[in-house]
Amino acid sequence: MESPPFTAFRAAILIDSHIVIDTLSVLFNGTLLYLIIFCTAKSFRSYSVILGCSTFTEFLLALAAGFTLTRVLAVENTLGYQFHGLCRKFSAQICMDAHSVIMHCYSYAQIMLPLSFWYRHRVLTVGPVKPARLAVYCLIAYIPAFLVLVGFASGTSPPEVIYKIIATKKNSSLWPDDPEIAAIIGYEDMTSPYNLVITMWICTPIAPGYVISIFYRCRILRKLHAHSSMSPKTLRAQKNLVKALTLQSVTPLLTMSLSTGFLWMQYRLPGHVHLFFLEEYAFILVALTSMINPCIIIYYVLPYRKRVQRLLFFWKRKNDPKSKIYGETALSHTRDSNLQTTQELF
Repeated sequence: MESPPFTAFRAAILIDSHIVIDTLSVLFNGTLLYLIIFCTAKSFRSYSVILGCSTFTEFLLALAAGFTLTRVLAVENTLGYQFHGLCRKFSAQICMDAHSVIMHCYSYAQIMLPLSFWYRHRVLTVGPVKPARLAVYCLIAYIPAFLVLVGFASGTSPPEVIYKIIATKKNSSLWPDDPEIAAIIGYEDMTSPYNLVITMWICTPIAPGYVISIFYRCRILRKLHAHSSMSPKTLRAQKNLVKALTLQSVTPLLTMSLSTGFLWMQYRLPGHVHLFFLEEYAFILVALTSMINPCIIIYYVLPYRKRVQRLLFFWKRKNDPKSKIYGETALSHTRDSNLQTTQELF
C-alpha cells in the first residue's frame, strides 16, 4: 500500500506539532532541573542524582528533537530520515548526529527506570547510597547508551544514495526534495549485520529493564505493607513515589508499540500493516514522553508541586513557607519506630 503524497499541509502539521511538544518538553524538564538543583534538601540529595540524570537526559532529548524535526521514510530495506529542523542549515550528517543524540537519550532514559526502582528498594531495606557512588552507577549505566550514540552516528549511508532510492521507489513521500528545506540521510540496508546489531542493541535491554522494574516494584510494595510501624502519611508518600515511577514506566509503552509496528512494517514481517502516519509521528511521540515524565514527578513530589504553584501564583506566596524535600535518611530506616514523626515527602 503506497503512502499518500507528503504535502505542504502535512509538513506544516509535522513542524508545528514538533515545535509545540519539543518546546513544552524543554520548559517542563528545565523547570524540574531547576527544582532538583535549588529546591532539594541535602537529605534527599542521593535520589536527586538519579532524578537529575533522567531529567537532564530528557531535556537534551527535547532540544535535539526540536533541532532536527525528524520524519522517517522507509523504503523496503532502506531507512531514510528527513529533517525539517535548523540542523538542515548545516549538513545532513549534523542532522543525523543530533538524531543519534535523541536515540541515545531515549535508550539511557529506559536504563534509568530499573535503576530508580532498585534504589527505592535499597532505601527501604538497607539505606540510601552516597551521592558520589550513585553518580558512578549512573555513569556505568550510560555506557550502553553511549554505544548507541556512536553506532547510530557512524553507520549512515551518503545522502545522495538515500535520496536516489527514495526518489526512485517512493517519490510521492519525498516532498520537499530541496535540501535547503529538508535534509535527507539514512541507512541504505537495514538488514546489514552492522545495522541489525545496532537495532538489537537498542531494543534488547527494554524487556529485561521492565522485568527488573516490575520485580523491584512488587518487592517495594510488599516491603511497605510489611511495615506496620510506618505512619499513614509516610506510607502514602512512599506509595506515591512508586506510583510516579510506575507511570513513568508506562508512558514509553506507546512509543515502543508504535516503534515495534514500524520495524514490523520496515522488515515486511508477516501480518504487517502500512501505517503512513508513523513516518511523521514516530519521533514526535518520543518527545511527548519526555514532556509527560517531568509533569508526573512535579505532581507527585509535594515540595516541587508547591514551588511550581508559588511560581505560577506568585501574588499568593507571601505567607507560604519555602518548601524543601525532607526525610530521605529517616525514610530509609523503615524499621525505626520514629517513622511516625517523619515529615511528609509528597
